[in-house]
Amino acid sequence: MASRSNAAHDSRDRFLAALDKVTDVELLFEHEDFTFEVLESSARLNGFPPISELIKEQWSTDVDRVQAIINPKRKNASFDFRTQILSSIIDGPIDADKLDYLYRDSVHLGVPYGQSLDFDRLCKCLTVTYSDVDNAACIGISEKGRISAESVAFARYAMFMCAYWHHTSRALKVMLREAIKDVLNLVGRNEGARQRFREDFKAYAFEGIGGALQLDLLTDSSLPNPNKMDHSDASMLGWFHRKAGPKGQRMIEAVLNRRIYQRIRVISCQFAPQLHGMISGLCSVHPEVVVDKFVQTFERRLRGEVIQRWKSSGDVPMEWCNELMEVDPLILIDAPWYQGAAEKELRYLREVSAGAYETEGSVVWRALHDHFNENVSKVRVFAHWDWDDRISHVLKASELDRLLTDAHDELVRQGQVKKR
Repeated sequence: MASRSNAAHDSRDRFLAALDKVTDVELLFEHEDFTFEVLESSARLNGFPPISELIKEQWSTDVDRVQAIINPKRKNASFDFRTQILSSIIDGPIDADKLDYLYRDSVHLGVPYGQSLDFDRLCKCLTVTYSDVDNAACIGISEKGRISAESVAFARYAMFMCAYWHHTSRALKVMLREAIKDVLNLVGRNEGARQRFREDFKAYAFEGIGGALQLDLLTDSSLPNPNKMDHSDASMLGWFHRKAGPKGQRMIEAVLNRRIYQRIRVISCQFAPQLHGMISGLCSVHPEVVVDKFVQTFERRLRGEVIQRWKSSGDVPMEWCNELMEVDPLILIDAPWYQGAAEKELRYLREVSAGAYETEGSVVWRALHDHFNENVSKVRVFAHWDWDDRISHVLKASELDRLLTDAHDELVRQGQVKKR
């Protein structure tokens, strides 16, 4: 039952994972809404019966039960002991999803962290834990398997450090975010248009995912073996390319041709906590329109500063000034912030005497969880790949920090953000 619910739970994650902080994505594809609608749909997909019928016939259960395990509170289901246990298998500190993607991603990326997990000992030491504090039951670990379970938390931490929040991954993510924002801006706020777009995407995602890649998008002959891109990923980019305007299309074509925005400033939570907190706080708390205004304000100030210095020096072509003004967007800012306050902690059974056990929270898990952003999160300022070197040659890190602060203060004076 849990594995079936997990499959349904993951059906939308690949798409949504790249689009955090895009407000309209959440409005159009609000978390479990998309999965629940597909599960409840009576549509026949590629000639097969509706998913609800397949679940009943092949899995000997019903859609309501699957949905209750994915999100018991969402379905107003009884959050009984069994449901809590099954739910924690697909959404918990050592859930099936984490064990799957940590190992699989490690293999494909050639890094050791997820490959070194001790699955045998972990599975042998799985147990059920219960806490009187929150009256919650979940999958936990016996004390003998504590190290193998805590290694899952460390592997996840390591994978965020070296892969998921790696600068190239984050650059591609913020570029895709800009492309999808362009698509959704074209869809507009009309509810009818939004619903048609939603239905169009659902039809594509579950019926047309096998469509052919638009090879005409791959115009750059220097692209290293474009066939390495997963077919479904390339197909989805092609679908959004057809829906996007010129700006979004340029972004998608750049991703396909591996023309990536480059870092001109990296701000660590550990070494620049005030500036990091200012920007990440703005990006994580305020609406998307305010974040866009901040980036645009910084970009305007940066253009002015760079052009002024070029003109003063007199040793750069004046065409650069006009060309710089035409680049759109020149700057992208990425400020990932892990929102894990409500995440279930790893619990294990501590032996207190022969045959007597108490439930304890893992100190290792808690330390990695509580200090995750402090150790991993970085604010990155990306510039267009044709201009990053020229900007960095003119502006030092401290000067970029000043421009970022000035852009923030301008929004404070306008009343759009609060002074920190």
